[in-house]
Amino acid sequence: MDDMKGTRLRAIVGDLFAVPLEDGRYGIIQIVGMDGEHQRVIAADYVGPRPEALAHRYPPLHESPSTPLTRWVDDPIPRSFVHLGTRTPSAADANAACSNFAGGWENVSASILMQWLRANEPTAAAALLARWREERTVLATQRARTERARQAKLTLERLAQQRLLPRWSGRYSRVAVMRVRAVLRAAIDEFIALGQSRARATSSVRTMIIRRAVEALNSLDGNHGLVITTLEREELCAVFADICAAAGWRTRKDVTERWRDW
Repeated sequence: MDDMKGTRLRAIVGDLFAVPLEDGRYGIIQIVGMDGEHQRVIAADYVGPRPEALAHRYPPLHESPSTPLTRWVDDPIPRSFVHLGTRTPSAADANAACSNFAGGWENVSASILMQWLRANEPTAAAALLARWREERTVLATQRARTERARQAKLTLERLAQQRLLPRWSGRYSRVAVMRVRAVLRAAIDEFIALGQSRARATSSVRTMIIRRAVEALNSLDGNHGLVITTLEREELCAVFADICAAAGWRTRKDVTERWRDW
């Protein structure tokens, strides 16, 4: 989808938007809840031409017979979305369970299209899924190459000066973010303290540094408004991967998995 920069700081509960889909048609979403910067959206069971108004109240689009397609999104509304008006959400839509965070509005539009095609145009759904898989394979190869080149340039000293997890500042309380960053910087400092010997440090020494940091994060999870879910876990694991790479610890494994509760 083109142009994902938002023109609004945030939507309001009840706002309805036509969402451009990659096949040229539109879906419909409604903002049914807000939690700070997070917007809880529900998708309507509609894919078709761009609607000019919503005289009709469409039922929700379902991911399973009992589960409507709902997502939490914290990105601004893109300019490509069409505001259709504002209407009080139905009680069912407002109370629909939602535990999934979208990585961005692109994922919301993709989910709408795929779920609707599966229910209405299964052949087109299969073709779209095959194309997505091929594109993901190519993209994953490119990203892996870029990531290896980026990590090859990392140093612990540079990491120590970085503002880690920059997007967390608007997502969680100042106390929570400061304490998480303090845990990560402490691990970086421990590797720095090993000096020139860190490349030859035993696996047990390296492992203990990571374990202390992960267990400290276990203690922070659920406190100061911090809730580590899938998105946060991926972001934390990326930081730990950078720390290990900068310390000269080449590993393809998730070094946090053995001890994390998140």
